[in-house]
Amino acid sequence: MKDMLGREIQVNDYIAYALTAGRSACLGIYQVREVSEDKIKAHKLDASYGHGNYIDQTTGIKRKFLDFDYDHTTGKGSWVEKSEEAKQKVLAKTSTLSMPERVFILNNFDPILLKDL
Repeated sequence: MKDMLGREIQVNDYIAYALTAGRSACLGIYQVREVSEDKIKAHKLDASYGHGNYIDQTTGIKRKFLDFDYDHTTGKGSWVEKSEEAKQKVLAKTSTLSMPERVFILNNFDPILLKDL
C-alpha cells in the first residue's frame, strides 16, 4: 500500500492519518504494525489529536488506564484503575486503516518528541 505521495508504507513506519472525531477533522498519528494490499493495521500514539495523555487529577493516572465506576444507588461515580491485563489490551490495540489517500508517512519522525504531549 502506498501513501498519498506514492511512497510504499512499511511495518514500523510512523504515519499521519486524516480522520474525524465527532465533527472535528483531526490527524491521528500511528505506528504501522501490518500492511496488506488494501489495509493497514496500526497502533494510534497517545499524542493523536492531543487527548490520549490526559492524567486524571484525583488518581494521577492516565485516563486511558481508568474505568468510570458509577453506583446507581448513590448516584455517584469514581475513576477506578484498570487491571494489568486490561492495560495491556489498551497498549496493544490496533486500528484498521483502509484509505491510502488519507495516509502520509512521517519520515525521520522521533516519537520521543511526543513524550510530554
